[in-house]
Amino acid sequence: MPPVIPETLATASFPYADSPLLPAAVLAIAAGSLLAGLRARRSQRLPHDRKRRPSAAVVTATVAALVCTAYSADTSWRFAAHYLDMRNTAERTTMFSAAELALFSMALMARQNLHGPRQTAGLPGVLVWVITAMQTIPA
Repeated sequence: MPPVIPETLATASFPYADSPLLPAAVLAIAAGSLLAGLRARRSQRLPHDRKRRPSAAVVTATVAALVCTAYSADTSWRFAAHYLDMRNTAERTTMFSAAELALFSMALMARQNLHGPRQTAGLPGVLVWVITAMQTIPA
C-alpha cells in the first residue's frame, strides 16, 4: 500500500494564491519588462531613425488592452482554481500566461501583416479571434 501524502504537501503554492492580485502582479511585471525593453531598444536607434510619437488613440487602445488582459488573466486564474481544481500556483500561472502571451503575439503578428505587402491580418488575425473565443469560456 503506497504511503498517503497529505494534500498540503502534494502541491506547492504561494500564500494568498487565490487572490486576484497575483495574476495582476505577474501581468504588471511582464508589461513593465516589455515597456522597459522597448524603451531601451528605442534609445539605441539613431537620431534620424526616430518615429513620431503614438497618437492618443494608440495609447488609449494600449491601456485598454492591458486592462482587458488583466481581467482575462484574473478570470482564467479563478476558473482554473474553482472549476478545474488546480491548486498549484505555478501550474495556474503557466496556463493563463500561455494564453495571454499567445494572444499578444498573434495580435502583434497580425498588426505586422497589416503593414506588409498584402495588407491583411492573415492567419494570425484569425488566431486572435480563435484564442479570444476560447478565453471567453473561463470568463
